[in-house]
Amino acid sequence: MGTAAEAESRIGRFALGLRNENGNRLIGLLSAARLFHGNSIFMKKEHRRWTWESPNGTTHAEIEHILTNRRWCLLDVSVVPSFCCGSDHRLLRAKRIGEMK
Repeated sequence: MGTAAEAESRIGRFALGLRNENGNRLIGLLSAARLFHGNSIFMKKEHRRWTWESPNGTTHAEIEHILTNRRWCLLDVSVVPSFCCGSDHRLLRAKRIGEMK
């Protein structure tokens, strides 16, 4: 996704990396749908943020995202590192306020 430009209010202060074309598309979606990027709202160490690992284990990326229309309802967004599902992806968890309807 890449770090936020000053005028981008839909991204939190803790976005990672450089923005590529897919990051630009995600920014467009956030703006058009009036959503917030939950992953970037909370400060986490880098090893607690990546959701995908390359087959050789040297490349990591944050490719799963939590999007919400109510920024205030999120309490935390983090990766569950010990959840083993036989995949090159890691489970992303969001804790939120309130009941699901």
